[in-house]
Amino acid sequence: MAMYGDLGAGKTAFVRGAASVIVPGAYVQSPTYTIVNEYRGANGFLLHFDMYRIDDEDSLDSIGYWDYLARGGYLFVEWSEKIPYALPDKYYRVDIQKDPCDDAKRTVSVEYICTESASI
Repeated sequence: MAMYGDLGAGKTAFVRGAASVIVPGAYVQSPTYTIVNEYRGANGFLLHFDMYRIDDEDSLDSIGYWDYLARGGYLFVEWSEKIPYALPDKYYRVDIQKDPCDDAKRTVSVEYICTESASI
């Protein structure tokens, strides 16, 4: 899942909700400083990335992003707008927007994205 939303919009809370199903009991926290957190459970594993401090493809290489991507599992990438060139051909885009009138409310939209070329 490629996640988009302002600071404090609820991206990590969204991942926490998904993790409660995929890896019940996992203590999910923002990977802001570690860049990636991995959670394993009976239903598979979840990788939670925070790309806020990623500036270029070299930075992605240094954290092993491509290796993580190749492994599969459930991937949740916060601040995906920082790495549009590194998103897979098929993914879900999750946009979380704060309500300007009520800080407790959010609008969440999920869209399936497929940029894969059709074969002839």
